[in-house]
Amino acid sequence: MRLLSHEGLFASHVTPDGEETFDLTTVSRFLLSTSIHCSSPFVRFILDRHFVDSSQMLGDWFRSPDVAPSSFEITHGKIFWDLIVERPQLNLIFNSAMESDSTFVMDIVTHVAREAFRGIDSLVDVGGGTGLAASKLVEAFPNLRCIVFDLPQSSPKRRGLPRPSSLLAATCLSRSPAQTPPYLKWILHDWTDEECIKILKRCKEAIPPREKGGKLIIIDMVAGMGVNDAQITKETQLLFDLHMMINTTGKERDEEEWHNLFVVAGFSDYKITHSIGLRSIIEVYP
Repeated sequence: MRLLSHEGLFASHVTPDGEETFDLTTVSRFLLSTSIHCSSPFVRFILDRHFVDSSQMLGDWFRSPDVAPSSFEITHGKIFWDLIVERPQLNLIFNSAMESDSTFVMDIVTHVAREAFRGIDSLVDVGGGTGLAASKLVEAFPNLRCIVFDLPQSSPKRRGLPRPSSLLAATCLSRSPAQTPPYLKWILHDWTDEECIKILKRCKEAIPPREKGGKLIIIDMVAGMGVNDAQITKETQLLFDLHMMINTTGKERDEEEWHNLFVVAGFSDYKITHSIGLRSIIEVYP
């Protein structure tokens, strides 16, 4: 408890009679199951043994980078996306973590970044998992219709959306429905530049012309943005970059790297809104 108090998870106090007591802090309140924005599922996911074990193999991966594209694959013999198909418990942990994240982030997005969704009547949530992010969007924008676009195993308990929706069995690399703007929340940081360009090109095929409101909406980290010189926030971005390097073929990208992806994929312009903490909203125009 003293160690956790030193790290800011609890606050230590000494009573008048000399007894040491501990109180919750803002950080630990987010770990309570009763919290509206409970982050415990996401913490359990990050600290799951599959990822911890992968970090122990980082040195082997550095010495033999051609053996596998990531330390995770060296450790488990499969990439993460294939392993969760075989291990339902890991898949459940992953989906619970993504729901936890969506509950927190989408409440912020729908309050401080509403302009990005203004004038859009339909979206395809690419890699939308159980559909919680889509559900949050249609709650905030009653005239919006969302289509959740993912593999069946990624959506084992898809939530009923308050408006019509469809679950399409397809990967992020598959063609999304034509003339329906795609929406990518925390997707592209999982993939290499080459794979991202392929995804972006497929998304571009589904976007109407810009004069008809066509655009791609991305929620992802723009490294160096949103940190406000706060050391702990910058450290978190760097830790996420390390996490992606160990467990996927992706990475966290700065604005120049995002710009290069958009240009190669054939997009003409983009706009970044970085008012949602670690991540930003990127509107990309055909």
